[in-house]
Amino acid sequence: SLEELLTQGKIIPDLRKPFTQQLIRECIAEIFDRFPQLDGLTIRTGEVYLQDCPHHTGGNIIQGQVENHILLANLLREEICVKRGKKVIYRTWDFGLIHTNEENFLRLCAAVEPHPLFIFSIKHQKGDYHRNTVFNPTINKGVHRFQVEVQCQMEAYGKGAHPYYVGKGVIDGWDEYRWLQPDYPYHGLRSLCGSAQFTGVWTWSRGGGWRGPYISNELWPSLNAYVISNWAQDTTRSEESLFNEFVQRFLGLDGRNTELFRKMMLLSADAILKGQLTSYYASMNPWWTRDEFLGGINQLKTDFDFFLRHQLVDKILAEKGEATAIWKQIEAIAQQLEVSNAEQASFIRTSAAYGRIKFAIIEQGWIVMLKGLQGDSTGVYDKTAIEKAIRQYDALWEEWKQLKAN
Repeated sequence: SLEELLTQGKIIPDLRKPFTQQLIRECIAEIFDRFPQLDGLTIRTGEVYLQDCPHHTGGNIIQGQVENHILLANLLREEICVKRGKKVIYRTWDFGLIHTNEENFLRLCAAVEPHPLFIFSIKHQKGDYHRNTVFNPTINKGVHRFQVEVQCQMEAYGKGAHPYYVGKGVIDGWDEYRWLQPDYPYHGLRSLCGSAQFTGVWTWSRGGGWRGPYISNELWPSLNAYVISNWAQDTTRSEESLFNEFVQRFLGLDGRNTELFRKMMLLSADAILKGQLTSYYASMNPWWTRDEFLGGINQLKTDFDFFLRHQLVDKILAEKGEATAIWKQIEAIAQQLEVSNAEQASFIRTSAAYGRIKFAIIEQGWIVMLKGLQGDSTGVYDKTAIEKAIRQYDALWEEWKQLKAN
């Protein structure tokens, strides 16, 4: 009974118990009775933070059970869609139980009768918003309507502090899909256009991550959000036409400068993959850097051991050098661009320099770490390369401080 639960000081959210289900139904009734103009609810179960709610519990109502997803989804469908004619946007993000597990997702789909107002919401990548991952295998599976979630300011890739354009990769498919999943029928969002279940796109226009960098200019996430959201409204449009529309409308660039700007953005997507991850190893830990933090051996030891075992050190470091060279190209193009808005012109140049310094720092750090581990395993250290990288690493950090100061 409620009295017994309250004497214990807590209510345990067990979906299998009728009382828990009754509480959820009552909460739904209170929401829509008080706010009848609401179109519906977005439901998030897999990652719930309650640091500022000390008297609540969360994140555990599913308890790792597909059966609990089935109970909750059916309850929400009945109370919100059937009884009230409102929408349910049911987010599948849950660290892999149904979000990326096709078998479990299809179990859930089979146990919930389709309804035009019940919509699954699924991130486009398998897992979180990272490169070098395949298209999410749960997308366009089953018979339910679904929308796709896309992040425009990625916490693991600069958070808008340096260029990173995702529009082409998200809409038409990333380059790495060619070797990660060459025969898979779905890749970019465009490949879903023939699906009757594909009902929309949700952009995380800002947000993602816990800390900095904290941007004062929204140009890079704005570009991503504009291209992706406007494509969703007219899927016959090409990604490039929407890109050009943005830069001409909001930056006032002419044809020549539009071409230069596009070259810079396409280079940024290539530079991110080669500079922060690698095309030689798809299972690399993508979280070794996020927000304003650069990790090291503690986060990368498993990956570095793989590189050493498979004699990939030289190839990996060459790839990091290639990424730095690409960022130098990006920086050079930023200096050439003729942008009439002085504030935007300054930001483009500064953020390009920021990106070049950041990825050059990554390159030197990786030289020290990989060459050091290589020496640990062989007893022979490439001291010349390590010492040079340390000097460059220190100089780059000083350059970064000067960039901020100036």
